[in-house]
Amino acid sequence: MYMGTRAKLIELVKEAQGLKWIELACRSFAVLTAEESLRVNDVIEAMIAEGELIEVEYALHGRAKSFLLPAGTPIRISSGHSLV
Repeated sequence: MYMGTRAKLIELVKEAQGLKWIELACRSFAVLTAEESLRVNDVIEAMIAEGELIEVEYALHGRAKSFLLPAGTPIRISSGHSLV
């Protein structure tokens, strides 16, 4: 994939202030070429592995959830309860 593809995906995540993986994949069809879109999930996975995107994973009501943020995004977890 071209670096332009990665830059476009990062821009989508920044504009939305974070996205679920499926939302990023769906929104990418509007800004990527057909060829780029065919491998978008592979590109997102590589971007997470290479530290270009952060994937925040958590459990809610027994279901695994996650969302994506641009690399370098400060994350603060606040709770009135102890975190395990």
